[in-house]
Amino acid sequence: MRVAAVLHPVSAVPQVVTIYSTHDVTGTSMLTWLFFMAVGVVFLSYSVAHRIRPLMVTQTLWFVNDFLIVGGILLYR
Repeated sequence: MRVAAVLHPVSAVPQVVTIYSTHDVTGTSMLTWLFFMAVGVVFLSYSVAHRIRPLMVTQTLWFVNDFLIVGGILLYR
């Protein structure tokens, strides 16, 4: 579970790299990534309340990814 908790959020890193290296956000939906952030906050809150560390790690990493992608969309749209 520990490996999956880290590897799953890593799947979004290519999107982050693409946005910041090409400055192109064509086809990247702000609404989708904001939704991912909102749902992630719910899961993060749940994981903290129930002390589920792998879920805390996953959701924290996803939040960082989501934040970077939304920031890139705002910066390069």
